[in-house]
Amino acid sequence: MSSKKLDPSSDVALMSGRTVVTATLGMMPYPAGVPLRPTNPLVRPPVNFVYSKGSGRIDHDEMRAMHEQGLTLKAIGDHFGVTRERIRQVAKELGLKPRLELIRERNLRVLAAPAELTDSELADKMGLTKAIVSAIRRQSGLSFQRARRDRFKPAVDAVSGGMSIRQAAQRYNMSAMTFSKYCDEAGVESTHGRWGALKHRAEIVPDMLAQDKDWPDILASLSQIEKRDVQLQALKAWLATNIPELDELVSERKEELLGKA
Repeated sequence: MSSKKLDPSSDVALMSGRTVVTATLGMMPYPAGVPLRPTNPLVRPPVNFVYSKGSGRIDHDEMRAMHEQGLTLKAIGDHFGVTRERIRQVAKELGLKPRLELIRERNLRVLAAPAELTDSELADKMGLTKAIVSAIRRQSGLSFQRARRDRFKPAVDAVSGGMSIRQAAQRYNMSAMTFSKYCDEAGVESTHGRWGALKHRAEIVPDMLAQDKDWPDILASLSQIEKRDVQLQALKAWLATNIPELDELVSERKEELLGKA
């Protein structure tokens, strides 16, 4: 028996599995992806589903979540039992971004994250695997930059604390030329030879420590005097280089304060 094509959205179309039964009882496959509009409310499909040729139903919420997780169209199609092209059509209908765009945005978020976070920490924070984070950073060169910064950090602190670039390079077993170039790139300036400009530290730091002041208070006072942001690690490096007897000075100042009391 031949069947007459029928508009699936017409009032005479009824749903039966994945086929449309026409008024002449002919059977024909239902066009993939076209929502059904049955006249019988008991067989109306849920709003969140569409019927497709491969297997039944595509849950929009589930598909959207899978898409945002970065699954390929083929993987999503295999999950729902439909073709890759069908998933592409539904993604377009839902206004989902192309997978490459999602990957690009994810990569940018990874690269914009604080460099001091380890791959594992960032992966946990972003809900990614460590392997993905490591690969993104490695391909961008960020891992090399971070490793380079970590390598030079102790020497940089020493230079900021008053040691010369050459002395710091020698202490931390690195090329003076390479380290000097890094300091230029990073804007690190040596305070070596500027004892006269920083000698107030030798008075202020022991005095404030003897008065049981906290390091933040000391840093605030020095920053105000020196008109720049004094960092704790740099200050401690300077003290270790220029006032190795700091503990003795603090004890003496405390005794003086007790004597005055």
